[in-house]
Parts: sequence; C-alpha cells; structure tokens
Amino acid sequence: MERKRILYLISLAAVSIVLLYFLYPLLDGIVLGIVFAYIAYPVKIRLCRRMGGRSASLLATLLIILPITAIILLGIFEMASQAASLFQGSTYVTERFNVLLSGLSPQLGDLLSTVFEWFESFFYASLSNLPVREYATEIAMLVLNGFIAVISCYYYIADGKRLAGAIRGRVSDRTYSLLEKSSKKISDVFVGNFYSAIVISLISLPFFLYFSIPFWAIATGFMFIAAMIPIFAEWMVIAPVSFYVLLVQGWTPFIVFLLVGIIFIYLIPEFILRPQLVGRYSSSHPLLLLLAFIGGGLTFGISGFFLAPMLICVALVLWENPEG
Repeated sequence: MERKRILYLISLAAVSIVLLYFLYPLLDGIVLGIVFAYIAYPVKIRLCRRMGGRSASLLATLLIILPITAIILLGIFEMASQAASLFQGSTYVTERFNVLLSGLSPQLGDLLSTVFEWFESFFYASLSNLPVREYATEIAMLVLNGFIAVISCYYYIADGKRLAGAIRGRVSDRTYSLLEKSSKKISDVFVGNFYSAIVISLISLPFFLYFSIPFWAIATGFMFIAAMIPIFAEWMVIAPVSFYVLLVQGWTPFIVFLLVGIIFIYLIPEFILRPQLVGRYSSSHPLLLLLAFIGGGLTFGISGFFLAPMLICVALVLWENPEG
C-alpha cells in the first residue's frame, strides 16, 4: 500500500512538472486572471442577487476588463498620435530644445546639448536596428496572455465554488480551513491594491489638470493601470508627461512637475499610502507586502508582482495557525 502511494505521488509530481513546463509561457495570463477574479468576485456576489451565476460572472468580468482594455487602446492611439507628431515635427523639437538650452549657463547648456545629441542619435540608431520579429513575438504573447487572463478570470469566478468543493472533498477540514483563510487574505491584498491604484490615479488627476496636460484623461487612466503594478510602473507615465511639460512649458514647470510627481504621486503613495492601505485591509504588515511586491517583480516580472504576495499571505496564515 505504501509503495503504491509513493508511486502515485511520484507520478503526480512528474505530471505536475510537465504541465507547469507547458503552461509557463502563459503564466502572466493565468496569474492576472486570478488577480482579476479576486477583484471581480465581490461584484459577482452583488450581481447574483439579480441574475444567474454564469451571467453574473460574465458581467462582473466585463466590468473589470472592459475599462482597462479601453484605457489601454486609447493610450496606444494617443501614443501613436504623439509619436507621429514628434517625428513630423522633429525640427520643431530640436529648435525648442535649442531655445531651452540657450537660457542656461554655457557650460550646462553645452553638456545638455551633448547629452541630447547623443540620445537622439542613439534613439534613431536603436529604432533602425529594432528586432521587429522578436518584438512582434512578444506583442503576440502579450495579447495572448491578455486573452488568457480574461478567460481565466471568468472561469475562476464562475466555477470557483465547484473547484472549492472538489478540493474540500480531497483534503482534511483543517487543511481546507487554512486554504480558505489564505484565499481570504490574498483577496484582501489584491482588493486593497486595487483601491490603492484608484486613490493614486485620483491624486494624479488634479496634478495633470493643473499643468494643463491635454491628454489628462488618458494619463490618469494609465496612472491607474500603472499603479496596479506597484513600485516601478508609475514612471512609465510620469517620465513621458514630464518630457511633454519640458517641451511645451519650459524648465521651471518641468522641474516643479517632476519634483511634485516624484514626491506626491510616487514616493508617498508607494512607500506610505499603499503599504498602509493594503496592510490594514488584509491585516498584514506593510513591510512584508512591500518586499513581496518588489522582490516578486524583480524575480518573475509581472506575474511575480502578484505571485510573491500570494505566497506571503499563505506563509502568514501558516504562521498565525501553528496548530495546522
């Protein structure tokens, strides 16, 4: 009997390893689907009072996915439009930089002029040597993982109870209780992170309006999406917008925009607001979650940002329940 059990465990481990190998390219989509499902599940619960479970699951998924997709598509169109304007008006950009540099001291002006010329030549050289095939493959995988995330989100919240019932029938009550507590803590972390992203985007809105950013709505939407991925992603919005402020408004607004953005949209929200909000919402220490977000992102990229906090939540539940 013991021998059969050992063979069964070995076979299960081998099949799991092979399955993980095949599913690894889709890991980002699977993990994002889990994150979206945790965020959409409370919406589904409310919708179930008015409609069936499948319909509620589909509508809850769409209510989470469609706004994010719309923001991304509008942002892509806006970036393409701005890039086209930049290439068409490259002479204007150069002249504008020369005007900006002329107002500085000769030494600093020469230094920045050299840096700008180097960056311009490097940019165009990199653009001409762009590995189109590799980028096309990465974009295709990104789109595929996005599709997997949407489908996974729907099935997670539509069949979650059935999956929980199947697990409950195969584990002890004590183990199932630990899994249930872990799932609740993970849900609290991701919902708290979602609320943090909303708060950060709302903080950035008056900031963009004050500096007369014409594409303020898209910038605010992108700030929300960027804030969903903690620590690093806000720079993807702040940096290009600050470049626009420099070109259009000059050095003083650029410096003010950059300093205020760093302090009030990046440092305070990321290192004070988010850890406190997520930690309080999930009853977890902010430092642990902060380290989990950073370490997971550095190790496994997008999926690591969310896998590491999941593991931290499981570890905390095990620590809080030493009796098993």
